[in-house]
Amino acid sequence: MINLLTFLGMLFVIFYSLMMFFLISSDLKIESLYLPLLCYGFGHVTVFITLTVYAQATAPFKNYFQVLCILGLIKTGIGSPAGEAVFARALQGVMEANLASVEVLEKGLEANFQIISAQALLTSVKELFGWTVIFGVCVLILI
Repeated sequence: MINLLTFLGMLFVIFYSLMMFFLISSDLKIESLYLPLLCYGFGHVTVFITLTVYAQATAPFKNYFQVLCILGLIKTGIGSPAGEAVFARALQGVMEANLASVEVLEKGLEANFQIISAQALLTSVKELFGWTVIFGVCVLILI
């Protein structure tokens, strides 16, 4: 049962990444982000509930609340900043690669560079969501 709930939670996080991969564009409306964010939140809550149920099944009662505190600390205190740091570094590297792929920039046209850099940013974000989907599918296979 725990594996099924973990699988379901990860599946919803992958749905979020997949929907964002197809939604990211220059004419994105804010209303179209409601469903992906709902999937993201549901997936994270499901995975955290699964971890707490697993902790309840394995930890003795006198240590249960300590285990919950440690799980919360790891999730919010270590996991979130570490994940954001990995994605920020990856975005920086992918953005540099996408900007380097632009062969020639016309001199003196700043608007052209702004359009090119905005397009490179959109492409970089889509690429990161694509890699996230691939990594998530590999995690689902392991589960």
